[in-house]
Amino acid sequence: MIDKIDRETNMAVSSIIEGRSEMERGVLMVAEMVKPLSELSNGAQLSLAQLEQLESIAAKQAHDSTDIKAEIARIDQMTSDNKLAVQQLAQTTTTLSSESVQLNQQVGQFTLG
Repeated sequence: MIDKIDRETNMAVSSIIEGRSEMERGVLMVAEMVKPLSELSNGAQLSLAQLEQLESIAAKQAHDSTDIKAEIARIDQMTSDNKLAVQQLAQTTTTLSSESVQLNQQVGQFTLG
């Protein structure tokens, strides 16, 4: 009976020693994973910061594009206004030229004596 208790005790001690060895190996494995996981976490945080920066840049570009569109519309309106003014000026010039010819003809009828 004592031998049996002794054997079982020795087996229990062996199991404890083996379990402890496995546990230490597991602790080492976890410790070895801490650095890569930490690097992965840092990389993910950097990526997130870059994505947030990219989002901010994209929002600014969208705002700037809206401003550019408004300026193009304003320039287009100015161009249309200038075209109309040039057409009116051309018509006025034609009218004045015609009136000038008529005035020259009328003045030509008078002689200075």
